[in-house]
Amino acid sequence: MLRRIKERKPIMYADSPEKLEEAIKNLQESCHTAYLARVEAFLEQKEQWVLLYRTKLRTRGHNTNNFAEASIRILKDIVLSRTKAFNAVALVESIAEVWELYFKNRILKHANSRVPAHQLLYDSLLKKTPEGSEASVTSLGENCFSVASFQKNGEMYEVCGDIGTCTCPAGCTGAFCKHQALVHKIFGGIFPNCPALAIQDRHELGKLALGDACPSIEFFANSRDTINFHGEQDDPVTEDEMPAATLPQDEERPGSQPVLATEPCASTSGLEQQDIEDADNNLEALFEQLRQIHAEEKGNAAYRRHLLSGTKRLRRLQEQKRGVGAMMAMDAALGLELRRGRYIKVQPTAISRRRPGLTRGSKRVAAGRPPSGPSPKRAKKRRHSLQHSVSQNIPHAKLHGYGH
Repeated sequence: MLRRIKERKPIMYADSPEKLEEAIKNLQESCHTAYLARVEAFLEQKEQWVLLYRTKLRTRGHNTNNFAEASIRILKDIVLSRTKAFNAVALVESIAEVWELYFKNRILKHANSRVPAHQLLYDSLLKKTPEGSEASVTSLGENCFSVASFQKNGEMYEVCGDIGTCTCPAGCTGAFCKHQALVHKIFGGIFPNCPALAIQDRHELGKLALGDACPSIEFFANSRDTINFHGEQDDPVTEDEMPAATLPQDEERPGSQPVLATEPCASTSGLEQQDIEDADNNLEALFEQLRQIHAEEKGNAAYRRHLLSGTKRLRRLQEQKRGVGAMMAMDAALGLELRRGRYIKVQPTAISRRRPGLTRGSKRVAAGRPPSGPSPKRAKKRRHSLQHSVSQNIPHAKLHGYGH
């Protein structure tokens, strides 16, 4: 099987029509007759999967359906919790509320630099550039640059920053390549496919997630941005050497210091006073909701019992100065929704691709880093031995199930 895959790889990664025809000819000469008949059906649709015919498509490096499958998994696992909605109204409500909150939290993670994958990708691309490669970058005007190839002598690649493309094999479809990373490091600017690393980009993400409630730009500054905020310049290109097209409007004047663009905002005391008033209004709204619930459920004995227990716990938390934790716990408890719908079925092809150890059913598959502690093991099945059961004075084990 691996040999068959290696025979098809030259066809998929051919960068010229001549190499493609040669790879197809070599495959036809070396393949078995039955296997060749199977491959011929795929070769008739080579425009759909051979990368040579996909260079003009803006796929941004996503040549498989993994991007679509990941999006659908978010919808099924996180938004719907692997359960079917009761009707179309419940489905729209889940998407409008749960999905919106999910994307808001994801955007805030990127805005607050809680996702290190972007910086790691950027650094890994820069490590592929040799020392002194900055001298091979030439500005062509209109945010276009010429970069010499790092492996092929005499070959030049053109980088267009407006649409985020490069004429190299990796960046021709819009993926962020090492040539674009080098240009971004030297000249800066905005690339549509560049990771959000600058403080201005993170501030824009914060505005997208929070709207008018977004804090000022200084809130999103990290240690590197703090150095620039105090007036030190750590960029490899000085202000005089940088092209005028890439300079902000407030930095075109000679002798100006590179400072962060701040937004006009109210005084700190005014903001705190407004926040206190909003908190008081929210508390009054909470009391009103609790009064309505009390008026409807005060005749229920279970409600009165839990009301007494909750009051005692709140009094105990107040004595221990844990009011914030109590409010967080109540907020999380009120956000839970009881779903009684049927599980969304999983396709057999998706189940067959799961790694060993995962469930074969329709339950949600855990994502992310696995726990560092030991995983819980299933109960060991007892031996089906009548003599052992009699000697231990225990009921006889059955032939099915676990733990008995």
